[in-house]
Amino acid sequence: MPRDRNICFRPGLAGMAVAMAVLTTLWAVQQFDMMPKRVDTMWFALIGSVLTVVVGSVSARLRGAPVVVGVGSAATGSRLDERVAAGKDTSSIQ
Repeated sequence: MPRDRNICFRPGLAGMAVAMAVLTTLWAVQQFDMMPKRVDTMWFALIGSVLTVVVGSVSARLRGAPVVVGVGSAATGSRLDERVAAGKDTSSIQ
């Protein structure tokens, strides 16, 4: 499954905030009989997950978030990120 490498903290947080706001609103209007109950509470997890990923991906693309590369310790990851961003050779970093 392809991974969107543009996801970082802020777009992910924006996605979570939007999902929480939408689901809280949906729950409240159903709970207080402003609309008939159409979405069972069991579906809220799936809806929230999809909303988080979609909003986070769109937000990252619109912001032009930096590409996150590297796995391992924070020091290795940050050095690798800096070298990749600068277009330098990364074969010496382990």
